[in-house]
Amino acid sequence: LHLKGLSEIESVTRTAQGKIHVTVGAGIDLATLNDGLWERGYVLQNLGTITRQTLGGVIATNTHGTGIDKQGF
Repeated sequence: LHLKGLSEIESVTRTAQGKIHVTVGAGIDLATLNDGLWERGYVLQNLGTITRQTLGGVIATNTHGTGIDKQGF
């Protein structure tokens, strides 16, 4: 079992259709993810005020950012 990647950005690639594909570990927190994306010229579209949540937790609970019209992760 290799746990190194649970809290890191593994890769950021662009698809043939121009979309961005980001591979990360479920243990990465939103602040670290957003900072890492920023360094690569991207950001999360919507980020709530609590950024120490892990991406795995956010997905498991369908957390969403600020605003009634925002979708969950």
